[in-house]
Amino acid sequence: EPFQEVATLGARAWEHFEIGKRHLLAVANYRSDASTQIQSVVYEYNETTSAFEVFQFLNSSAANGLDHFRLRNSTFLALANYYDGDEYATTSVVYVYNATTNRLEPFQEIGTIGAAHPTHFRIGDIDFLAIANMYDGDVYEQESVVHRYSETTAKFEPFQAFGTTGGRVWEHFSIGASDFLAIANTYDGEQHSLTSPVYQYNIATQKFELQQEFATTGARVWKHFRIADLDFLALSEYSSSSTPTLSLMLCNSFCFP
Repeated sequence: EPFQEVATLGARAWEHFEIGKRHLLAVANYRSDASTQIQSVVYEYNETTSAFEVFQFLNSSAANGLDHFRLRNSTFLALANYYDGDEYATTSVVYVYNATTNRLEPFQEIGTIGAAHPTHFRIGDIDFLAIANMYDGDVYEQESVVHRYSETTAKFEPFQAFGTTGGRVWEHFSIGASDFLAIANTYDGEQHSLTSPVYQYNIATQKFELQQEFATTGARVWKHFRIADLDFLALSEYSSSSTPTLSLMLCNSFCFP
């Protein structure tokens, strides 16, 4: 049943995270009727009122996705900006929580092109941030970039670029000792019938290598999950010319329909 209604502006994503014993909930606001230059909002749960209340506003430009993560004992929130009102080539922002000011503060700006969603993941002791670049105003064929955290510069730096077509969401998952990264390719400007690849991380070369490609129709989101000793990949698909579908794939060393 409904717990609380929150006013939003074309909301694209929610992200829950914790700071100590505090519960926060961030919403990515995409646009108002007049502008994409609006604020996304972070709410904090108030145990006294039993409601989420505004904690902080974040400037955003057609915010399209959020992901939180912990890195070196600090809490971070990545926000993907899609369009600034003039250009799709804009910056997406990684925020870090400052306990002294009790605020999320800009940690790093990353150049993106029609960014759809940020995804943080860790392989061993290495932190990565993958951002799906979707559209530049003309074409959907873009390079989506995986960034790697550098201990030297204390920043995320470009690590590996992938050709994507209307790339929407990255999904990282592990099966046994192997790490995989899947991208949902949505649209090429003419059709939704595309292929969405799964890459496997090669420890020797320290690169992601193509493992398998799936025929997809308007792929939106990959989601990995595990039941007992079985690994599954779920894929949601949608296009205006087809019935929305949810595909489930059983995985072993790699995935197969």
